[in-house]
Amino acid sequence: MARWATFATAIAIAIASGAARADGPPDAVTGLVVGGDGGDLILDVGATKGLKDDDVVEIWRPMQVRHPVTHQLMSERFLIGHLKLSQVRPSLSLAATDGALSRPAKVGDVVILHATTQAPPAQQPAQAQAPPPQVVIQDPDATELGALFDSLHGASPEMRAERYERFAKTHPKSRFARPLLEEARALVADENAPAAAPASHDPVVSFHAPDRASAGRPLNVGVEVRHGSKGAVLYLATKDKTTFTTLAMRREGDDYFVATIPAEDMREDLRVFVEGIDDQGQARPADASHAIEIVTPPDVVLAPKVLAQAGIWSDFATYNTRALNDWTFQTEGYFGARFRDTGLRAVRSGFGVYRGVGGSLHDLDVLGLAGRDVGLTYGYLEAEVGFSRIVSLVGRAIVGLDQDGVEPGAQAFIRFGSDLGTNLLLGGEVLGGVGVRGIAQLEWNAGPRVPIMFRSEVTNQPAGSSHVETASGVSESQGDVGVRLIGQVGYRVVPALTLALRASYQGRTINHAGPGGGAAVTYTW
Repeated sequence: MARWATFATAIAIAIASGAARADGPPDAVTGLVVGGDGGDLILDVGATKGLKDDDVVEIWRPMQVRHPVTHQLMSERFLIGHLKLSQVRPSLSLAATDGALSRPAKVGDVVILHATTQAPPAQQPAQAQAPPPQVVIQDPDATELGALFDSLHGASPEMRAERYERFAKTHPKSRFARPLLEEARALVADENAPAAAPASHDPVVSFHAPDRASAGRPLNVGVEVRHGSKGAVLYLATKDKTTFTTLAMRREGDDYFVATIPAEDMREDLRVFVEGIDDQGQARPADASHAIEIVTPPDVVLAPKVLAQAGIWSDFATYNTRALNDWTFQTEGYFGARFRDTGLRAVRSGFGVYRGVGGSLHDLDVLGLAGRDVGLTYGYLEAEVGFSRIVSLVGRAIVGLDQDGVEPGAQAFIRFGSDLGTNLLLGGEVLGGVGVRGIAQLEWNAGPRVPIMFRSEVTNQPAGSSHVETASGVSESQGDVGVRLIGQVGYRVVPALTLALRASYQGRTINHAGPGGGAAVTYTW
């Protein structure tokens, strides 16, 4: 949309140009930086104003700020350096920097050539250069409007229209009110065209978070939202993790929201981003996250942060939908504590109930025998030891009871990645009276609210190696190996509570297979 850019640039230049001419001392030539060409700046003054090649002019930066107590708009110009004219034409000039500038030059900067800085006539003695003038811009509306245009750099058309209307309503007697209202109406009309985005987009105007902060101390971060937006949410995670914790932001003024990151979360480098809630109640995230480096002051000692974890899951799988004579059902619950990344990372304890029916393919499919009932009720103790932030070992000792008595079991895994983020588990399980299985599991936490898990198993459960009594004595019963593929999708209802559903497909041959499913609930605090 080129029209609004032309409109904004024209008004900004007109405002600054009028201010420059009005505020320039009578013995000086004043102008503006109106553009750039390669490494040169383009000025809107030239030979008709008495300028010539190699003249040195001052370049000043107009600034304005609203007083935090009186709320009056205060305006001033500050010298940022000098320019040397390289080519002077009747109405325009090209200039290059003469020495270093304290700030990069931009369109709207004021240039001043004092009469005393021009080469004096040969017959007159040189005059002493007057001190730089203390310039005060006399048109508050013009200055405030110029600042408005600066703040809207890169903003969406609907945001520009809303800000133009707000300016016109708060400055009804300003000479700029009418053209701003006309431009706002034109922008809204353009946005109502089929290709335009709805006005409820982009609730986040700007996000304010520091690059560095102190460990062990609470930190306030704020976000400016589009006028009329209903709220904002802050997401934070340690810098190398992909799961986010959410904090509701509290309103501080009409268009500003603030959240306080608790001291216990200020322990290691963070990544944060915000989600604005637009005037339609829709959550829209900001484009990018912000990194905060956490620095530990000498007087701060950080105690280990302990996370309590609890959960329960159930899973049903059938290996033979034709006869339903080969299936498993398992429910497991646990409670644990998570301490730190390295050393003893976590301890968990839980219980499980395993039920199933199965047998060998020869017994079930060839001889047509009924499957053998399998059952185990068990408890376990698990520990995880971290060798680094991304490598750990997980070991589990299992004791269970079945119809034959006490049955032992065990699990062992190596984990690549953090258990709080995306990670890969590789290992296996031996479950007495039930069988064995090898497991590969990917826990993918790429989004702040939707954790995903993919898992594959190679197993002879539920009718693994066991002893079976027959009429001729005790014989060895062997379950055939099958494969399971499992996918699970979760949703974090609140940061601590996650609900998940899973689906699976498993089989021992192409004709001996079937689907499965399950659900899980986890809570962390």
